[in-house]
Amino acid sequence: MQALRLLLALAVSAFLLHCAKIEPPPGGPVDKTGPTILNTNPRTEAVAVPAGDEISVEFSEKINTKSIEGAIFISPHMEGKLRYKWQNRTLIMKLPHDFTPNTTYVVNIGSGVADLRNNRMEKSHQFAFSTGESIDRGKVSGMVFQNGKPVSGVTVAVYDTFQVASIVKGDSIIPPFLTQTGNDGEFLIDYLPAGRYFPFAFQDKNKNLYFDFPDEPFGIPDRFVNIDSGLTAAELPFTLSKTDTSGFSIQSITLTENRLVRVRLSRPLNYGKELNESINAFLTELISGDTLQVEGILPEGKDSAANFSLYFRGLTSSGYKMILRLKDISQPDTVVLESAHLEFRLEPDVTSPRLEEFSHKNMYIFPDDSLLQLTFSEPVDIGKLTESTVTVLKTSDSSSVKTDRHTDNPFLLTLATSDMAWGEIYLLRVNLSEISDLAGNSAGDTVLAYTFTTYDNDSLGAVSGTVSLDSGASSRSNQICLSFQSAGESGVWRYRAAPGTFNYQLPPGKYLLSAFLDENQNGIFDAGALRPFRFSEASISYPDTVRVRARFETAGIELNLR
Repeated sequence: MQALRLLLALAVSAFLLHCAKIEPPPGGPVDKTGPTILNTNPRTEAVAVPAGDEISVEFSEKINTKSIEGAIFISPHMEGKLRYKWQNRTLIMKLPHDFTPNTTYVVNIGSGVADLRNNRMEKSHQFAFSTGESIDRGKVSGMVFQNGKPVSGVTVAVYDTFQVASIVKGDSIIPPFLTQTGNDGEFLIDYLPAGRYFPFAFQDKNKNLYFDFPDEPFGIPDRFVNIDSGLTAAELPFTLSKTDTSGFSIQSITLTENRLVRVRLSRPLNYGKELNESINAFLTELISGDTLQVEGILPEGKDSAANFSLYFRGLTSSGYKMILRLKDISQPDTVVLESAHLEFRLEPDVTSPRLEEFSHKNMYIFPDDSLLQLTFSEPVDIGKLTESTVTVLKTSDSSSVKTDRHTDNPFLLTLATSDMAWGEIYLLRVNLSEISDLAGNSAGDTVLAYTFTTYDNDSLGAVSGTVSLDSGASSRSNQICLSFQSAGESGVWRYRAAPGTFNYQLPPGKYLLSAFLDENQNGIFDAGALRPFRFSEASISYPDTVRVRARFETAGIELNLR
């Protein structure tokens, strides 16, 4: 019997192999296209829509149903929960109650909606219908940026102005209107009724439709938006930032082997280019009451740092208290910190100073970028430097470049020159044997050499256009900053400008162009704050990538700051 079963199995297998059609596996191009919306019911901009409690949306393909969560919003907001039902590619939304008479409803489908291959919609989709005889037509649009680049999937909301106080306090409020940015960072909130609004952007990480402070990055506008009787659209840029609510405290204060006072803070201090204005320190001797003020600061980081080495002239073995005054450029108020009792016992300094950094090492620069900076691990004895300690040579003819020496910060040696030419390679030579710290320890017995190059005029391109202010912006400030951020690299070129025409030379490449009104005159864009509340500085981002080609001028750029 077992042998008969085996023969039958072999016969069936042979029959199936004979009948099987041999084909290559199914193929074709990989689906990388996100879904689109084909039809809606009620239809887009329908009026006099009869009473009902269902809205349906037909997509171009089947949808990942999980992506719908938190991606659909209906204005005005209804108390209660939407219920979803699917019929193939059509989503049917059951509302908590019937439509309200004489009301414009806006259905926003966010860009987070994705197909079964997780391809997202390219842009958010909005449609509106009215149970009355007309539809509201106000608009708010713009872009959202993070670290200078457009960011997708960010929620942009429009609140009534009386809700601002609740947002600042961190109350959970679902906005009357919202949308999401598309792949290009752009957003559009359409069909707004006339009124005065507070636009606000945030990353809704948990998809609960409201802003969770302080866990979610956010963007603040530069003004309230008035949708007037003309229903004029407002173009707004947002820059995402995040509030660090941890506050500053002193983690430790130690004395280093080269007699510097090293301070470690609980979190980084954002100082940008204004180091001396962002941190100040005093040591008060407990016995005599004499006070020493910091004369040099060396941060462990660029633009922000939590660790700083401080130099105090006249420091002795004694007991002290330290007062720190910190000004974070992203915060309006100065923080004052006081240390506990410090006991310093100075040992002989036998540590050699190190050259930590040369500002222009292996860089391409413009000839007027002529402040060359050497950073040392500790203050050096300026009185022992000679003309031959640090020299700059033009390599094409070995001629010397005249420099003026500045030592405002004892950790830094700054050389200024106005003698650089276009298209030259320069050599900076540092004779370490002529450099020593304040205790007489030599930096070494070698000569270090660094090269840097000035751009060739013919290798650059030009960008030109006009920048203007409307009456509201011009009444606040006329200090305009233009920023060209390399689209593929980390380089940023910033220029001061006045209303009118501009023309700047740049290396070839693609750039993201933006402008802002530098109202606090610090050269850094202020994205605003929630606590205490302040608007961001007025800004605008050019909608297209600016392409710069060598020996060509990219002209006709227009920027209007509102």
